[in-house]
Amino acid sequence: MWELAASFPRQLEDGLKSVPRHDLPVRSGVPVAVCGMGGSGIAGELLSGLAGRSGECPIVQVRDFALPAWVRPPVPAVFLSYSGGTAETLSAYDEAGRRGVTRAVIASGGPLMERARADRVLHVQVPPGLPPRASLGYLMGALVGLLREAIPGIDRELPRVAESLRARTEEFAGDGGRASVLADAWGGKRDLWVYAPEPLVAVARRWKTQAEENAKRLGHFDSVPELLHNAIVAWDVLGRAEAEGRFVAILRGRSEGEAMHRRIDYLSEALRGQGARVEIVTPEARGALGELLELVWLGDYVSLWSAKRRGVDPLPVRGIDRMKQSMPSASSPA
Repeated sequence: MWELAASFPRQLEDGLKSVPRHDLPVRSGVPVAVCGMGGSGIAGELLSGLAGRSGECPIVQVRDFALPAWVRPPVPAVFLSYSGGTAETLSAYDEAGRRGVTRAVIASGGPLMERARADRVLHVQVPPGLPPRASLGYLMGALVGLLREAIPGIDRELPRVAESLRARTEEFAGDGGRASVLADAWGGKRDLWVYAPEPLVAVARRWKTQAEENAKRLGHFDSVPELLHNAIVAWDVLGRAEAEGRFVAILRGRSEGEAMHRRIDYLSEALRGQGARVEIVTPEARGALGELLELVWLGDYVSLWSAKRRGVDPLPVRGIDRMKQSMPSASSPA
């Protein structure tokens, strides 16, 4: 898992290069559905956040067996399943075909890739044999290549961001670096709360899921300012002993407005006042894509350092394996 985490910048570059010339109909103002679960689905959600900030059309993540009613021509749909066997994604792919939706597929193989080839659907094959959560770079790079028209210039920016991340590997992977310090602050007995503004909520979800799969600790995520209209009430009455058992990472962007800045400052002080351990995590990269991918990579390493400190093997996901065995229709991991 450590070696795979280190390969993230290269995966981004290789994933982008793997996309063939194509004419996927991405049009200004017309939404794009991106269907995927787990470690595959997060790529769509990350790109959705970027599209919301600077895109030409909405990118909407779908995590279900069924497609929303609005996914009909001229709306295109991209289906991501690293394994190619995710039951929900296969079901949505077949339904899109029945509706006449233009489709594209990203997978390492499996039934989804077989169907795409048989249906002569645009497809991108990424390298097989990885845990799905460790293939995000390939999936993200390939998705950028397919949806480059949705966020103008993103395909030119991605290689530059990947190179800048590669130059900072020791900062994330090294003991005493940023990720290991955050893992030490998190500690071995606390669950993880991750809060972020809406443009970074997908990153908060990634921190949560990596905490759960790699560090084997429960994770929680929520958005600011929304949580100031609900979750803050529960925090306000939380006993100090219980609050001291919480670790909260608040992700923030470099370009957040004054209103968001004040709310995050208020939130951090309120939670510290209750006794929670709070760390503010701000990226050094500039630009929406750089911020996003830096925070993703940092969170991956934080989960690995937490696992290392606690003597936990980050690779096995036995709970998922048991679920798949008990439900044959669940097919493969994402």
